[in-house]
Amino acid sequence: MRFIEYSLWGLCHGLLRRPGRRLLRRKSCRKSCRILTPPVRLLGFLDRSGKFGLPIQTTEFDIDTNDEPLQADYLRDYMKVTFSHPAVSGFVLWGFWAGDHWIPHAALFRRDWSIKPNGRVYQDLVFHKWWTNVQGQTDARGQYATRGFLGDYQISATANGKTELPKAGRTLRLILQ
Repeated sequence: MRFIEYSLWGLCHGLLRRPGRRLLRRKSCRKSCRILTPPVRLLGFLDRSGKFGLPIQTTEFDIDTNDEPLQADYLRDYMKVTFSHPAVSGFVLWGFWAGDHWIPHAALFRRDWSIKPNGRVYQDLVFHKWWTNVQGQTDARGQYATRGFLGDYQISATANGKTELPKAGRTLRLILQ
């Protein structure tokens, strides 16, 4: 199911609740913000929509305002709500550079490639707060455990000057001798 959100979450919820309505494999929220949906309302919508058991993706996201601090604040709040929700499986921006964006002032980077406040927010969340970059040493039993965000990892282990890069898998067991 696809929909365009100009603060019409309630309308979409009504469409989802209609008897006999066929649901597709994925729900994609096309979000171009002119009137900003409060985060609490967004969370409620995701809770209601998540009950269908279908992955939800935000696609074509942008914030149509010239107020750069507001763009940054709303992007942060929106991304945190969607990232935290178990039914959400993706988030796609409409564009990121003002030189090739249908609403240039909604981009993360200006035409001269200088980063805007919303671009800084995006980078901080995606590449710092939600980016797993850890290192550590094994304990007395030779074990090391950590938690990471969903994604692909490059893992290496070094012992006695020898470094190993294991093949990918859900559980990695490295034995260096």
